[in-house]
Amino acid sequence: MPDLSQPVKAAILARLDADAAVTAIVPAGRIFPLKVEAKPTYPFIRYDPPTNRAYENTCGAGSEMLVRISAFTRDEDDMQALAAAIVAALDDMPGFQQCDWTGAQMIPDPEADVFHAALDFTVVHTA
Repeated sequence: MPDLSQPVKAAILARLDADAAVTAIVPAGRIFPLKVEAKPTYPFIRYDPPTNRAYENTCGAGSEMLVRISAFTRDEDDMQALAAAIVAALDDMPGFQQCDWTGAQMIPDPEADVFHAALDFTVVHTA
């Protein structure tokens, strides 16, 4: 079974970089793959390490992944707007057999003025 986690990550990051509603809140240069720069400028987005499982059906073999996108802002309203923009950009994203938003969690951050949204998607991609 092929591990398609890298092409999935690349496609999701490219989609976020190209989405006008997302980049109206977070410039494309602050959408990070896994590792965030030291002392990042807010707001920013981080693609978190996915959970990846082998997937097989009549369409082919590939990966079924739980993908988490984390969004960080300094304002609660901005966090809500950014979370909504990310969901709109990625839910039912073309190019995959499935890309469904499955939930969100607003996580209190240790820094008093940081707001964190964790957005979960189930992605199925076959080779």
